Amino acid sequence: MTSDLPELAQPLVGAEGSAWLGLRRLAHKIDLAIGTLSEAAGAALVLAGTCILFAGVVSRYVFNNPLMWTDELANFLFLWLAMLGTVVALRRNEHMRLTTLINSLSPKRGQWLSTVGALVVIVFVLEILVPAAQYLEVQRSTELITLSISDGIGLSRSWSEPPLPH
Repeated sequence: MTSDLPELAQPLVGAEGSAWLGLRRLAHKIDLAIGTLSEAAGAALVLAGTCILFAGVVSRYVFNNPLMWTDELANFLFLWLAMLGTVVALRRNEHMRLTTLINSLSPKRGQWLSTVGALVVIVFVLEILVPAAQYLEVQRSTELITLSISDGIGLSRSWSEPPLPH
């Protein structure tokens, strides 16, 4: 049972290790679900963005009647695709980093530096949460011109306002 665990998890298996093992399995299942959803949503966004841009090009250059909303929607989808792509890259350990430096080090030091890099990403994300929420609050009142939807897509409504009456 312990041979299929990563080397770092081996010390956890023992008298109280079974509780940690169950927690690790639960975390692994949650991570797998997040990864699967992120990859599926990313693939759907790539397909949708390609179709939208193709429709915009055809309408503009073949029919000489441009669809104005295609550029705005494509920009919006690319933003979400970038965020989902970051999640997928981080999960696969393929995010941009100094791989040449890490690969030139011993495995132990490379793993240590990779851990430090992951902690830097976590700290950075925590640092930008408040400014991102403030920006989202400002963007909530901005409306996309051709799509007539909020640039904040109502995500901040649950943070600052009570739900709308039915």
